[in-house]
Amino acid sequence: MNTVLARPVRPSQAAHRCRSTVMSAGVATLLSLLGAQAATAAPRDDASTVRQMLARAQTTSTAPVRIPGLLKNYLLMLKQTPTEGVDEAPDEGRGDPNGLALVLPQVLDTVDQVLATAPTAMLGALEAARTGFGNGLAKLHAGSTDSRPQHLHGVLLAMADGQAAMDQALDIAATIDPPAVALLLPAVQAAREAARRTSRSTMDLAVAAGVSSGRLAPAETAMRTADALFDAGDYGGAGQQYAGAFDLAANTLVFSMDRFEQNLRSVFDANTVGWAYAISQGGNLARSGSAGLARTGADLPQTNQSPTRKMHVASVSKTMTAIVVLRRLAEMGLSVDSAIGPWLPAGWARGNGVDALSFRQLMTHTSGFGQNGVGGNDFDGLKTMVAQDVPAQGSFKYFNANFGLLRVITAKLLGIDPTGWPVDPGAITTAAFLSYAQGAYNTAGVPFSCEPQGSNPTRQYEFPDSGNPGYAEPSRSLSCGGFGVQISATNLTRTLSYLRYTQDLMPTPQFQTMKAGFLGFMNPVNYDYAQGVFGTYHGHGGDWDHTGSGGLDACVVVFPINVEVAVTINSSRKVLGQGYPNGGYQCRVIKWAFENAWIAN
Repeated sequence: MNTVLARPVRPSQAAHRCRSTVMSAGVATLLSLLGAQAATAAPRDDASTVRQMLARAQTTSTAPVRIPGLLKNYLLMLKQTPTEGVDEAPDEGRGDPNGLALVLPQVLDTVDQVLATAPTAMLGALEAARTGFGNGLAKLHAGSTDSRPQHLHGVLLAMADGQAAMDQALDIAATIDPPAVALLLPAVQAAREAARRTSRSTMDLAVAAGVSSGRLAPAETAMRTADALFDAGDYGGAGQQYAGAFDLAANTLVFSMDRFEQNLRSVFDANTVGWAYAISQGGNLARSGSAGLARTGADLPQTNQSPTRKMHVASVSKTMTAIVVLRRLAEMGLSVDSAIGPWLPAGWARGNGVDALSFRQLMTHTSGFGQNGVGGNDFDGLKTMVAQDVPAQGSFKYFNANFGLLRVITAKLLGIDPTGWPVDPGAITTAAFLSYAQGAYNTAGVPFSCEPQGSNPTRQYEFPDSGNPGYAEPSRSLSCGGFGVQISATNLTRTLSYLRYTQDLMPTPQFQTMKAGFLGFMNPVNYDYAQGVFGTYHGHGGDWDHTGSGGLDACVVVFPINVEVAVTINSSRKVLGQGYPNGGYQCRVIKWAFENAWIAN
């Protein structure tokens, strides 16, 4: 049965519901409501202070928004203590060095390097080359609007334009700037290999799907023509032929949702204590299901796993947090390259280089905090972390606290700074983050929480099941951000659908920035499963393990065609010292399932 996850909204008609809402008379109404709550639910001083902070935020913020539930969340946080996690870094592995997602940024960097010192006579050709390759990269991250991978045809054609311009630049450089030739030729060769790899990989998939050699003969002819043109120095013409070869091969294939679902089940049904999945296509729920148990007989009542049961999703939380922060930055007109210094609590000491760090560096784990390895994810731990110098900024090191810090920064972006107020700083900043996130995700009908399910929550087990009670995930609200979100597979997929097909969670340009910059998504530079035959696979994995008491795995992926998937697993094979069949890591399994879901057209 199909269930609508999202009704796609044309950007020109979308209401952009993440817009700011300036409060005037509404402030007085909200404050009175808070006061009424406080009379029965909180000490008067707490309620009064929170009301004052809220009122100040409304009058001093550059983009005021409503923060309903702030007092309620604050009082809830006062009852909790920070709980650190044992999140494991996702399995790393550099993507295919000849893949488009890695090659195109490198080629653009080379063009920019030459542009910086190029003679005037070369500028036109170099700018044209940059435009061609830049258009190719943009099309790569934009993906397809339907179930066909034809966006890659556009990518390869744009690259052909870039290659033709590079041919012109090389001709000029050979006469007036010979050193530039040594830089540009490797970039031309790398672009050729990426285009050739894309076409050849698609042809290989077609062969595996049973497409006859006769049907693929025109693609093979185009490949041979492309190789000959490149060897003759006609780089643009070669690119056109590689694009043609891809198009011919891709038209012999069609994506099978049935096959995709079967592939997933063939691995996870037999290798988990319990798991659930949800797959959407074009904004509608196409498939969902589960197998195994959310609670075994060792944790009565025994309960079946379900795609609608929420559970902790570990580092998939980073994608959810990135959406919250990017939405707020869009409301405020701030860039992801803006410095975080103005948005840290005023009372915090800052190490050398910290104020100049950008939102992008936090979301891509290039802040330098990870190399220091200092501090936790609660307010005090983050304060300790920020007080350290960051000499390694710019270098990648996966570190949960990058996203934990975004929780505190979000509060400041909302005008909530605990400095100088008689409040619990961890509780108030977390309450602000949660209240805003809940309001944002409500627009998509998705509950946002870092709390376990109220009744008989899902437990985490070893695999094979040892028969022991599973791990009971506590609330991690006061440390939430890099981990801690508890959500169901269907609501994860619903989130991805609203993110992709509407502007309810963030404006479309902001979503493109999120994808192109791998903000809350895994970068193929570090994670091989983030790219594949059909381009960039935007997603994130989650890993959560407890020695001797089980764990969990999770993964979400936005594929280049109009398909999104979420997998949640409440057990871990790591006790076996091995991963899952057909990929090992759960996101690799999903990539395998997707690329083996294409059948002959």
